[in-house]
Amino acid sequence: MNLYFIYVCLNSSTVFNSTKGSRKYVDILSTIGSVLSMCTCTVMFYKRRIEIQSLLIQIDQTTLQTSVSQQTINWLKIVLFCDIIVIAASFPFSERPFFSFFCFFLPTLVNIFDHLFLDDILTYLGAEFDLISQHLKQRRDSMALPDTRIVDDIQKLSLRHCDLSKLTLQFTRCFEVTTLTAMMMWFGYIVNSIFFLVFDLIYTKHLETRILKFAGALIYQKILILWLCIMLKMYTRTEDKVANRAVGYVHDIWNKFVMMQKINSEVHHLQLISIRFLNTKPKFTAMNFFPLDWSFCHVLIAAITTYIIILIQFKI
Repeated sequence: MNLYFIYVCLNSSTVFNSTKGSRKYVDILSTIGSVLSMCTCTVMFYKRRIEIQSLLIQIDQTTLQTSVSQQTINWLKIVLFCDIIVIAASFPFSERPFFSFFCFFLPTLVNIFDHLFLDDILTYLGAEFDLISQHLKQRRDSMALPDTRIVDDIQKLSLRHCDLSKLTLQFTRCFEVTTLTAMMMWFGYIVNSIFFLVFDLIYTKHLETRILKFAGALIYQKILILWLCIMLKMYTRTEDKVANRAVGYVHDIWNKFVMMQKINSEVHHLQLISIRFLNTKPKFTAMNFFPLDWSFCHVLIAAITTYIIILIQFKI
């Protein structure tokens, strides 16, 4: 499948020859990004399969959940799947169906489902962190009289929390390479689609053709933006869940001991536990090239605007 994909991309020179000027080079760069992303995904899927299987077993052994947690409706995913179905149904009516499918739609789909799989795992791990926070909250609320035995319970929860944090970092590192190439491909696709959208609006004469191209480009850009939002949301959500609530509950328990004036060496250990919670908060990046949080959107918007202006100036 991957070899056929490369063949179709490399055999699309007739498509490149039919375009002129900056459109030709934008098409070429986008196709190169597609080939790079698909080749990287194929290699990484093979290399990381055993490591992911091992990490999933460790996660299953470390977790506290005894039943499946209730899942909320993710409207971003629902809208994303609807847009994917619309784009897939429109391929038979497009001008270059095979080229568009293999060079644009297929790499996008593979990387989207790669991140959706990671999102499911991080959602499960996030539920585990919430469960630990609930246990700490129960310890805080049930603390009517000073009882130093609660420190031992908090210590066990903090160690379990630390193990889950390490597993979360190890699991996300398995996806760093594919995330890096996916974002490179994403940037090329979004610049390509916006530039072609502006180009077609200016130079396409037929109103019906212009409306169809405009609608298709908007839906594809919407898919790319939803994919980016889902990816950044899952990383920021996991970062927020790892330590923020747990540290607050530990501080509340410490304050109760202080108010009761029952401070001893065991209670002082709560300070070390609090520091452990703070130090286990992960920071997700794409191999340290850029952070995987909402601040990444600022960089993307600035870069996309710059490149679109440059391409339009070349065309003019």
